[in-house]
Amino acid sequence: MRDYVNYDYMQAVLKKKYAEKIKECYRAFGWEIIDREEDSRYDDVYNVFFSRPHKLEHKDELHYMQVELEAHFDEISKVNRKFLPKSFFCALFTFITFLGFFAGGLCMAFLFEGTAYFVGGLVLACIGSAAGIAGVILSVKVRKKEILSAKKISEEHYSEIEKLCMQASAFTGVEYEK
Repeated sequence: MRDYVNYDYMQAVLKKKYAEKIKECYRAFGWEIIDREEDSRYDDVYNVFFSRPHKLEHKDELHYMQVELEAHFDEISKVNRKFLPKSFFCALFTFITFLGFFAGGLCMAFLFEGTAYFVGGLVLACIGSAAGIAGVILSVKVRKKEILSAKKISEEHYSEIEKLCMQASAFTGVEYEK
């Protein structure tokens, strides 16, 4: 049975991938784990239950900072959840271009009579192949840039998270480990 007069309670649904970091952050905010269970629907999620004393110094500041902390974790999650749209559409455009030129060239070369059609068709097929190779190279470069950008954004949010946890630790007196 919970003592709502002397303690505050909170439940968090944590991705296993981020669970240890988030639990350490919440600990800096004065929260202690009272229970943890596997999620019944998702394999990569924990349901974690926390409590902390109701009468806590700097509670309003801690609450405000915790909202900021959770917003930073949400942003990291959004950045890592994206499917890299620029590289996806670059690859899609490349595939369509390759397919159009290559298939059109082969059809022209083998379905029509005459040397000009045959040579023209092979040229189109070669252009399609070259476009496909160039597109793959371009898509890989774009993907690497997108990954680096996502990593940079995540690192900026982690830096802010560290600051918030250090500030919370100073308020609660709980040692925060990076």
